[in-house]
Amino acid sequence: MLLSEIPMANQLRSIGLGTICIAAILSGAGDLRQYGHGRQLLRMAGLNLAESTSGKRKGQIVLSKRGDATLRKYLYLATLQLVGNNPVFRQLHKNNVQVKNEEAPIGI
Repeated sequence: MLLSEIPMANQLRSIGLGTICIAAILSGAGDLRQYGHGRQLLRMAGLNLAESTSGKRKGQIVLSKRGDATLRKYLYLATLQLVGNNPVFRQLHKNNVQVKNEEAPIGI
């Protein structure tokens, strides 16, 4: 298979991602070594945060969605796979949810 010849694909497979997710992410993002920081990849996929203001909303923080929708989809699916299959990512997700719940204002 051609995917096994790509060095980054083996690293992604070692953390628990499937073949389809790896192929979709690498086809949408290219060589992941070209990104100096993970935020650059998130911005390319449109997963960076932006402020949304209109007549009804004032200053809500939302995803920008100004990027490759397919890459955004497969990064989301890859995250679900990692949280479901990799104990390290599962614990990280659990900690993030716990912190988020502690910061939420009471009554909402």
